[in-house]
Amino acid sequence: MAAFEIPLREGAQQLSVALSRQTYNMSLIWRDPHGWFIDIADSDGAKLITGLPLTNGVNLLAQYQHIIKGALVVTTIDNEPPRYIGLGSLTKLYWIGL
Repeated sequence: MAAFEIPLREGAQQLSVALSRQTYNMSLIWRDPHGWFIDIADSDGAKLITGLPLTNGVNLLAQYQHIIKGALVVTTIDNEPPRYIGLGSLTKLYWIGL
């Protein structure tokens, strides 16, 4: 089971990424003071999971295995919650296919 880093850049963003041969559209947004959140849609734009907080060190998809089989895991350089700055450098997002 290899981990794949999903390339993030600084700030709010939208990206398309292939996870286990399926393409998903992801949107990341900062909601002050609560932090970063991710929305995941299929390749046609149909929303699958919305308002998922980027929580350090847990499988963000644990309760959504019936929608997407695998793990999305956030790591931060200091094991603190993700901050506004540093997305993609201090805060990383990994996919682990099951």
